[in-house]
Amino acid sequence: MKQKETNTDRRAFMRDAAAGIIGAVGMAPALGQAETSNQNSVAEDPKAPAGLKTTPDLRYPLCFQVPATQGVRVMMDYFAALTQRDAKGMADSMHFPFGSYEGIDYVVVKSADDFLAHAPASMNLSESPERWTDHDSYLEPGAYDLFDGVEVVNSNPISCNLALSYNRYSADGKKLLRCEGIYWVTNNDGRWALQKASTIFTPAEMIGVEYPDAIMAAKRLRIDHDLQFMHREALPESQPPFPTWEDSLEKIPAEAPTVHSQQFQRYQRMGASSTGAMSEFRVKGVKSRVAANAPADNFDAMKKPLPTPTNYLEYRDSFKTLGLGPWGWVYGTRPEARIIHHTVDKVHVTTCAARFTAAGNLINADAQLVVATYRRGYWRLSGSMGAVMVHDRGNNRDKLNPSSRA
Repeated sequence: MKQKETNTDRRAFMRDAAAGIIGAVGMAPALGQAETSNQNSVAEDPKAPAGLKTTPDLRYPLCFQVPATQGVRVMMDYFAALTQRDAKGMADSMHFPFGSYEGIDYVVVKSADDFLAHAPASMNLSESPERWTDHDSYLEPGAYDLFDGVEVVNSNPISCNLALSYNRYSADGKKLLRCEGIYWVTNNDGRWALQKASTIFTPAEMIGVEYPDAIMAAKRLRIDHDLQFMHREALPESQPPFPTWEDSLEKIPAEAPTVHSQQFQRYQRMGASSTGAMSEFRVKGVKSRVAANAPADNFDAMKKPLPTPTNYLEYRDSFKTLGLGPWGWVYGTRPEARIIHHTVDKVHVTTCAARFTAAGNLINADAQLVVATYRRGYWRLSGSMGAVMVHDRGNNRDKLNPSSRA
């Protein structure tokens, strides 16, 4: 299955993406929008592994052992129910509210009852589909699905990103469609279930067609975002802006300059305290990591130019205060960054970033599974699944910068 990224708005993007993109923690979508209640909850938050200093990365089994195992189990339960045309079984494998990227639009299903009444087209079992209605679907009578493979893209202590592909056939065995999807399985209050999905359906005769502009645009979005830190200036007005992602990471006061300083100040306050580092990975009492309502399309508002250049001083200073500097470079890509699936107006892509000291030492590297869409002449990042800290050398930062003790 492995196949061949106005001032307020850009800061909003950085606020919403900071945990995965900047290198703190990618799990915080739960903290901004989740309904939380600790009453009667028997769930346990993940415990810090021995030796943890900053963000847990993929050296620690808690980031992959249970999350990957549970992610695949949930994915298979969902797909088995889909193949059996069992809507209730599909709903039983989900958290609600549930988010789905249907084509280039993001929709939210608020409850299991809503799912059973009018599921998103990609999950709807109606055999008489009518486009853009509550019985839109991709089914015809007697159609059946053949499993084509599942991949664990990456994971962290409370979630797992997966890719699943299957092919759909007519009752007489003619290949009709291929579905390529990405899925976010999360641990909410001790229960692992699907929280988000995005799918690309392709008619059989169009399978394998490549769209080079889509591939390049999806990769370039993240690269261009990180060039802002390299160049100490915001993207020019002529560049497509970034969206406000629907799942806020946390409630940031309007007067805060950007989340970078707050995120890294909190990161700094953790010091060598593993308890602080794990505070982002909440499970107990978290009911949903998706907002109950889809965001309004603010595309036109995002095209407003920035009134003044942005220096991002706090971004660079944060690494210095953590003993992870002096900061030198950030690259909005890595060799493992890749296109998972793509079509003419939508791309599933793993975006990655790496930060280096001025001497060339790696500081940290992260990855995020995102959805890029093409709307009104612009490619833009429309949303994300989970973000993962792949390698954080803050966990052995004495070796990174022996002269600095954070």
